[in-house]
Amino acid sequence: MSIGDQGPDDLGPRARPEPAWADRVRPMPSAAPAIPPPPTGDGAGGARPPTDDELTNRWRAWAFDTIPEMARSARAAGARSVLNGRWLVDTTMAAGERVRLRDHATLTMHHRGRSDSAVARTLARNASLGTAAIGAATGALVTFQEAAPPTWAAIPFELAAETAIVVAVELKLVGELHNLADREILGGGTGERSMLLVGSWAEKRGVSATVLLGGGDLLSRQTRNALARTLRNRLAGRMGRNLSSLIPLMAGAAAGAEINRRATRSLGRDLAEDLGLPIG
Repeated sequence: MSIGDQGPDDLGPRARPEPAWADRVRPMPSAAPAIPPPPTGDGAGGARPPTDDELTNRWRAWAFDTIPEMARSARAAGARSVLNGRWLVDTTMAAGERVRLRDHATLTMHHRGRSDSAVARTLARNASLGTAAIGAATGALVTFQEAAPPTWAAIPFELAAETAIVVAVELKLVGELHNLADREILGGGTGERSMLLVGSWAEKRGVSATVLLGGGDLLSRQTRNALARTLRNRLAGRMGRNLSSLIPLMAGAAAGAEINRRATRSLGRDLAEDLGLPIG
């Protein structure tokens, strides 16, 4: 089985968040999770693909490093920015602009010539392994912090960090599923790429060929404001589900992992089918 479609090596460079907030959605350099270049263990160059356990362990180790860093960014932005969704929206838009995506040919090569539907199935499955590992890591970190009362104030920031990282992983899944369906999302500047990826993620629907060919009204204030509302509602719902990480002891880690795994697999399945790549 070809694994490694996405791992902790291809989520983009880290940067500090810009505190500004506009009345419309726009990408900005925030502390988006880093998705560095695709790992070599995905079958490229004849390398042996990692096992599920190896891939999960790699994601978990990356999450233990990245979640505290992202939580520091959220804390620096302030509780109000986190609670009203501004930090998450800014971070998500920045992630959408920077996430590195493989084109159709590269995905086919990395998965040894398998059919597009088979590759789509693997992309969704491996993304769910990654987000499950992130959820488990968050639960473990929160459990550790619960032992020290002064750290309770940091827990909401940890949950915001988990949400941002999980969404960044899912944005990569969204983009690569589009590439498999020959609907490559390129964007023409001023944040179109991010808007298209984030809009598709928020609605769980593929971007139409008409919009990709420039037939959509992507830059209007009305369009951006509508996307802002949809995105903030979706992010709030996702962060709310991540509250399972607060369950005492390691039960929170298990619950967080399972919730993330199911949500990511559902996104992959729905989006792949909408793009004409049924994965069952």
